[in-house]
Amino acid sequence: RAWGPRMRIWLTEFAYQTNPPDRISGVTQARQARLIADAALRAHRLPRVDMLVHYLVRDEPQLARWQSGLYTLAGRAKLAARAFPLPLTVAGRSRGATVLWGQVRARSGAQSYRLQARRPGGTWAWLGGMRRSTARGFVSVRARLPRGTTVRLWSPADGAFGVTVAV
Repeated sequence: RAWGPRMRIWLTEFAYQTNPPDRISGVTQARQARLIADAALRAHRLPRVDMLVHYLVRDEPQLARWQSGLYTLAGRAKLAARAFPLPLTVAGRSRGATVLWGQVRARSGAQSYRLQARRPGGTWAWLGGMRRSTARGFVSVRARLPRGTTVRLWSPADGAFGVTVAV
């Protein structure tokens, strides 16, 4: 605010380090994926933030350095590699329903997507039909889902699911 009301913000070098071999610091791959989705929502809610840039695509070759890549040094995808292009998180609760927020990234314009849900002890089932994101790829869906349900975002253009989110 001190720099003026029109100052735009780019959040760069954003990352969460996954557990390096010493197992002393960092988060699990599952937590890294959840935190990436949560951070995308937080950045989306800040009106002056234009960009959120992930720090590393691939982990550092030296283990003592920052291990926050979407891929391991050997090139194996971490869970974050699915969470980054298709973040999905619980944005809140509204009148007995869960509000899910996500994004279909990597191209411009409104994107087609579907949501899939699995109730506790059940199998995956589509949650409604094909939907369209906003022009910037954002997704917001309000659904009545029992606690313990897991949900995931499907992008037909990518032929891929994001990571699952527990309600």
